[in-house]
Amino acid sequence: MKTWEEATKLNRTDILMLVFYIMNGILDITVSIISENKTWIICGLLWITIALIRYCDLKIIKGNEAIIDIQEADSKIKKEIIDALMSETAVEIEISKIKIPEHFSKPNPKKLQQKFKYYKENHKFESQIVIDLDYNLIDGYTSYLIAKNYNKTTVIAKLKRNKAYKSHILTKKSQKRKRNLRKQTTVDATNVKNMKKILPYM
Repeated sequence: MKTWEEATKLNRTDILMLVFYIMNGILDITVSIISENKTWIICGLLWITIALIRYCDLKIIKGNEAIIDIQEADSKIKKEIIDALMSETAVEIEISKIKIPEHFSKPNPKKLQQKFKYYKENHKFESQIVIDLDYNLIDGYTSYLIAKNYNKTTVIAKLKRNKAYKSHILTKKSQKRKRNLRKQTTVDATNVKNMKKILPYM
């Protein structure tokens, strides 16, 4: 990644333009001194002022572009970290143990066909299978159906758990905090080993 100085560095054309403004300013001031005409001093100062304003504008533009580049790079790094964590928090589950909730409806045939095509071409599911600690399917129904179609006995699934403290000392928690605690969250990578051990007994 470029340093801030490198990212905000002016190009040759911009520098030549600024030099042109400054040289005009110096020339006008020189003429004013020689001719003792104060009008030329004002013109010279205007040229130098234009040069300063243009320099600041160019630096702001370059700075904004650099910030956008940094944000894009930061988003890419965060995505890579999230993907890595997701792969670490995935566990192998027997497909026969996965429970399909009643509210799950059959997916759109066109969507299912696209998912089948993706699996055939890439040898992996397009959507991650997500289950809770009771083996209830939360997401990735199409991936589950594809696995069943190929007679797979096990699948890699991501675990989701309920957040802690959702019923502990509720009087001190805001409504927003209580709502967030009721939502499920992914099992942390550090707890996956323990979860693998206890899952068969849950």
